[in-house]
Amino acid sequence: MKNKKHMKQILTQGILVFSLSLSMMLIPNSYIQVSSTQQNAENETISLRSDVIKWVFNTIGGKRYKRLYNFSTRSWVGDWILVR
Repeated sequence: MKNKKHMKQILTQGILVFSLSLSMMLIPNSYIQVSSTQQNAENETISLRSDVIKWVFNTIGGKRYKRLYNFSTRSWVGDWILVR
């Protein structure tokens, strides 16, 4: 009984590998141009930059408030929030 299950698994895996290798042979070469695209991407320098946003705290009338400030654009984000 275990032999039959084991043989079924091996047969199923063999069919899967065979079908995948067959499908790879049938794919046109125009779809497999990864290497030339990668070479072009390696020659270019890409620098990603995100905004620097931090909390700024202020005490007004004995109460502490916080507000987000975008240091990249030098602008406030949102309103003052009471900190408890």
